[in-house]
Amino acid sequence: AMEAEGGATLEHLSSGRAMTLARDGGWDAVVLQEQSTRPVKDPERFIQYGKAFHAAVRKSSPDCITVLYNTWVKKGSTAEQQGKLDEAYGRLATELRKMGGDVRVAPVGIAWGYAATEALTLFDDDGSHPAHCGTYLAALVLASTILSLSPVGSETRIATSLGRLKMSISDAELLQQKASAAMKVVVGEMRKQEGMRAARQAQA
Repeated sequence: AMEAEGGATLEHLSSGRAMTLARDGGWDAVVLQEQSTRPVKDPERFIQYGKAFHAAVRKSSPDCITVLYNTWVKKGSTAEQQGKLDEAYGRLATELRKMGGDVRVAPVGIAWGYAATEALTLFDDDGSHPAHCGTYLAALVLASTILSLSPVGSETRIATSLGRLKMSISDAELLQQKASAAMKVVVGEMRKQEGMRAARQAQA
């Protein structure tokens, strides 16, 4: 199921059908995506309502994965702006992990930054929403995050998955490499945090 409204915040969605669905239970994974700028402009409410959704999911579906869709910044934004957005999602992930459960960050924005250095059309004409390549890249990162699988596949798998995206196999292969690089960043950060937690527990 998907509950989405253009420009909606997690705060707005928490009072409607999205929260009802979270409380209904039976989920294997729930993906949370905040309005594009709120994680940086209003981090307190971003964390507040992220926690509210995670608590509802934990209660109704204890084994569910909570996935934070770490988005990209608008076309023409700086690497520093993307970094602030990435940091905001990282902080929310840290807070949610304190509540328990499997919390994962889907680093779509990081992958976007890697792919932006290539001759690929990631943005649609509005400079905000994804074009075909951007859509494929986001799907790769989300699937890899949820399924714990490498986004890099064989040429046959690439060819059969492109469908209506009208992309070349070489572009798809390049995007898979960028998605893989982003996933390594997140996995490395998670292992670092786990090591720090283990060290603190050993000292306690």
